[in-house]
Amino acid sequence: MLLLRTRTALKGSRTGLRAVTVIGCVLLVVNLVEAVLPGAFPPWMRVEMLFIAAMMAALAAASFRARRNSPAGRR
Repeated sequence: MLLLRTRTALKGSRTGLRAVTVIGCVLLVVNLVEAVLPGAFPPWMRVEMLFIAAMMAALAAASFRARRNSPAGRR
């Protein structure tokens, strides 16, 4: 789903860019919550979740910046 929305966003679609932002933020929060649950996952999986959360934070930051700076992101 994220890949399809990313393609749409790269073509200049405002809804595609908004969807990428929302998906990235949701995945960021979910991975952070899962990583801090005590005893739910092994340590190597927690590291993986934190890494994915960091990637989603970068994606969210880039999409926020793109929405702010692009003509498609202006209302």
